[in-house]
Amino acid sequence: MLPELLQKEKTLVRYLIPNILFGAAHICNYAGWGTITPSLVLKYTTSQMWAFAAIGCLMQLIKEKSGTIWLPILIHAVWDFSDVLIK
Repeated sequence: MLPELLQKEKTLVRYLIPNILFGAAHICNYAGWGTITPSLVLKYTTSQMWAFAAIGCLMQLIKEKSGTIWLPILIHAVWDFSDVLIK
C-alpha cells in the first residue's frame, strides 16, 4: 500500500515514512488500549517507537527480497504467538 506508492522514491524515504507510521500505530498497544496522554506519547516515542519502526523496515526488506508479503506475515504471526506463550 504506502510502500508501493513510494516505490519511485529514494530508499530512505520509501522505508522511513511507512515504518515510522507503523511504529506510531503501535502506541495503542503500548497504552494498554487505554487513554493516550501527551506524556505517554513522549515516553513511547523515546523508548519504543523507533524499535517498531526498525522492525517494520526489516519486514519491508524481507518482503521486497522474497517477493511476497506472506513471509513477513508469517514472521509477525510467530512473533505475536511467541509473545502470548511467554506471558
